[in-house]
Amino acid sequence: MNKMRYLPVLLSAALMLTAMPVPLMAEEEETEEYADIIKDVSYSDDGEEKHVLDLFGTQSYDEATPVVVEVHGGGFIGGTKEINTDHAIFYAEQGYTVVAPEYGKVPKDGNFTDTMRDLFECYNWIADNAEEYHFDLENIFISGDSAGGYYTLLTYAIWNSEELQEYFGVEVPDYEFSAVVTSCPATDLLAKADALEDDYVAQTIGEDILLDEDLMSHMDLYSIVDASVFEGVYMLTTPGDTTTGSEVLKFDDYLTENGVEHTTISYEGTENELIHVFNITQMDYVESQQANQDIVDFMNSFLK
Repeated sequence: MNKMRYLPVLLSAALMLTAMPVPLMAEEEETEEYADIIKDVSYSDDGEEKHVLDLFGTQSYDEATPVVVEVHGGGFIGGTKEINTDHAIFYAEQGYTVVAPEYGKVPKDGNFTDTMRDLFECYNWIADNAEEYHFDLENIFISGDSAGGYYTLLTYAIWNSEELQEYFGVEVPDYEFSAVVTSCPATDLLAKADALEDDYVAQTIGEDILLDEDLMSHMDLYSIVDASVFEGVYMLTTPGDTTTGSEVLKFDDYLTENGVEHTTISYEGTENELIHVFNITQMDYVESQQANQDIVDFMNSFLK
């Protein structure tokens, strides 16, 4: 995949991130019309509310169907899987089954190692329940936005590093992700430590976590694995993104400088002013519709 930037004439749209975006859900009646949703399925045996997931499209098929794991954002400290409900429905309407997990937040539910253990427990649940829900493990994708985008990239790093698997205490299931898709991802978590004095998210995460050198050295996407691990990664951003837009461009430059093929698309608003993860929170925008269709086209190109 080549690095790309779409121009306005192609209806490209710029993504703009805010530190704690307030989701604007699509029209309520549209969500109600979509019936193939199974809510709050436990992916753990501990019964905790943070260890549940929603399933979309699993009742519509009686044969193996491509899967998207939808990892929601929320600034690391908040957010819920419900923020991404309409986006998950969109994926499902394009012929994918969707797994949308809840996961522990920092610092309320522990540090970042605890969050990653939650997510990997979900990934293993998918493998264990593939037959029941008709998951096609030959065609499985992971999609994340904002902080969820960071966790998506970190997932891919851990997936390809036995050292990181041991550090985070996780087990990798017996399948590979076909592609990694991110919308306005955070990519530079270490920068939060430098922003402790004036950044709300950094202050909420706290010094005990952000100044833990051993932990943070295992969270740096720029050093924990060779850059080549991220070959094929898809990143969506916008010039108006004042929260993580610069992080996306920094990671884009890093991959380019290391000769890693990837896709970065910067969307500019043609009819609307675009904000952080606009393709999730303003799905009725023409730019969002284009951006989301571009993602699906990208994933479709990998289907076996």
